[in-house]
Amino acid sequence: MPRKRGGRSNRARAVENVKPRIHQRWGAQLLLAFWRWLPELALAGTTATVFVYLVRMNLPAWAAGSVIVAPVAVALVVPYSGRILVAVFWVDVTRHRLRTFMAENGLRNRSGRLPWLLFIYPTRVGERAWMVLVGGICVEDVEERIRSLGSTCYARSGQVQVHRRWTHLIRIDICGQRN
Repeated sequence: MPRKRGGRSNRARAVENVKPRIHQRWGAQLLLAFWRWLPELALAGTTATVFVYLVRMNLPAWAAGSVIVAPVAVALVVPYSGRILVAVFWVDVTRHRLRTFMAENGLRNRSGRLPWLLFIYPTRVGERAWMVLVGGICVEDVEERIRSLGSTCYARSGQVQVHRRWTHLIRIDICGQRN
């Protein structure tokens, strides 16, 4: 049987295969990754620096680890500070999950750029995130896909509101988190 050469498959593509090309240069990619992971890198760097400092002061490794873990454990046990630490933890998790939500739901423009997450902070019922939409994405695109936000960010629901003055600035309220 002769072998076919060249040509494309006649199969219909069920999934659009768009490779995100935020910035083509590796330096820009490295800078974006650093910015995205800055809180975690800062925490890891601070912890490692304190640990090395304590070990160099002739403290055993187990004692240096205890000195680092004990204040966090005490803060978690105290009710008010424990709630603050847990809220800060979930803000950090939600920050990464929002990026996953945007990437997995195709909230990108034709160039592959995702919306910018300006800042995120805890509220009484969850988190509130402010985002800047890049050219090619409108608030209706986000509102269409907001139902999947609950499963992505471990929440019950989400609401989108547009800024009164600037339509490219939106607020996402992520409600009913793990309380």
